[in-house]
Amino acid sequence: MTARELDWELLANGNLLREANRLGFDVLVTCDSDFQAYKGRKDRKIAILYLNTNHRPSIVAHRDHILRTLEGIGVGGFEEIAVPPLPRRRRVSPHGSEGMSSNE
Repeated sequence: MTARELDWELLANGNLLREANRLGFDVLVTCDSDFQAYKGRKDRKIAILYLNTNHRPSIVAHRDHILRTLEGIGVGGFEEIAVPPLPRRRRVSPHGSEGMSSNE
């Protein structure tokens, strides 16, 4: 479930954690670097998995590693995963010029 699906988009991080904990979630997966402030806190039961990106294709490409990490995270744990970016694809110009990268 996503924060958007639960209408939690406007909740501050602490309130988001409290609400997720209240509803019985085991883990919160986030790309919000502000959640790193909760890394050393021992007063929470919900685990946090921090991903360094919200780029969906990169996350999907590394889902096996992410799922293994989720399986091993303990109650109240905090894990970080640095998801490597996918290689940039090269585009072909509609005029037949090859070799233009997607940022040109």
